[in-house]
Amino acid sequence: MAYENMSEKLTQNRQAVLNVLTQETAAMSAYDILDKLHQSDNKWKPATVYRALNFLIEANLAHKIESEQKFISCGHQHREHDRHFLICEHCGSVEERMLSSEAKQLMVLLAEQSQFQLRDPYLEFRGNCKSCAEHLKAV
Repeated sequence: MAYENMSEKLTQNRQAVLNVLTQETAAMSAYDILDKLHQSDNKWKPATVYRALNFLIEANLAHKIESEQKFISCGHQHREHDRHFLICEHCGSVEERMLSSEAKQLMVLLAEQSQFQLRDPYLEFRGNCKSCAEHLKAV
């Protein structure tokens, strides 16, 4: 589903969860989000946060970092896209990047060679962001 068709469904709760995600550069767990929301209102329950996250993911407004069970906001306005994430192991920042058509074709080819039907190309790269790499070099 495209976000532009869902704007009327972006409820106050969903918007609040999205606002928390957009204020962070690092991926956040649902409970990290819950803690932030509790700073202004104790009414929040884990189920409410998870329902909002599910909607935001479906609307391509947020993504789940599968290996960490954490979430980030999506910085692109789009319907669907193949993506990869650059995850800094030092500061925890996550940068979303579009997967090039060449990389996607290679992934599909590798999957086909194993008679595997690839559903959603998704890659996570771990290392250090430029800032952390420079800092770690200086130490």
